[in-house]
Amino acid sequence: MCLRKMTLTSTKKKKNKTKENEIEYSLSLWFGAMKSYKKGNKVTGKLYPSVEKILVDLLGEHWYENKDLEQNALLKANEFKAFYTEHNSKPSRISTPKTEEEKLESHLAQWFCDMKKTKKGKRGSKLFPSVDKILADLLGKNWYESRSIKSKSKETKQSQQLQSPIQVQPQEDLCTYILKSGSNKDKPCGKKNCKTHKKEAQKPMTYTLPNPHPPANG
Repeated sequence: MCLRKMTLTSTKKKKNKTKENEIEYSLSLWFGAMKSYKKGNKVTGKLYPSVEKILVDLLGEHWYENKDLEQNALLKANEFKAFYTEHNSKPSRISTPKTEEEKLESHLAQWFCDMKKTKKGKRGSKLFPSVDKILADLLGKNWYESRSIKSKSKETKQSQQLQSPIQVQPQEDLCTYILKSGSNKDKPCGKKNCKTHKKEAQKPMTYTLPNPHPPANG
């Protein structure tokens, strides 16, 4: 009885494995046909623009070439890095891009969005460690978070400004410069932040007392 149960379990696993192999083999044939169609070869299948967009977003613009997938991913990561370095901001998705620059920006934005989802485990796109390192060195170790690092830095700076005490310039004392003319002659100026007598007011004031015993004439 036990031997029969083990045999049935083994047969079931073998069937499941065979089914997975069939699916994988079918997908490989389909992908090969799509690459041949993109290269202009005659195949039975057809490559629709919507399908090609999925392949481009997943594998890069050169998905149909027989190159290393990691190399294509590194090329895309370096394109993203060049855009960020030049514009000091991440690319944005454009609904109807018109120029080649807008098309590139929109494509890079979609690629970066896919990489973030992959990092969070929400999508099956391949994120190579080498690409992960480029993004981490460029944007920080939490590059895949929804909130941008640049906005976080701005919020931190604003928070520091709010927490820091407001520096108030101390007011100067009343100007003690003795006026030499006018209606207030022989009296101190009495103004705050006086610019006219500022230099004189900062100097120590000295007074000459009259001599109680003036010299006799003659």
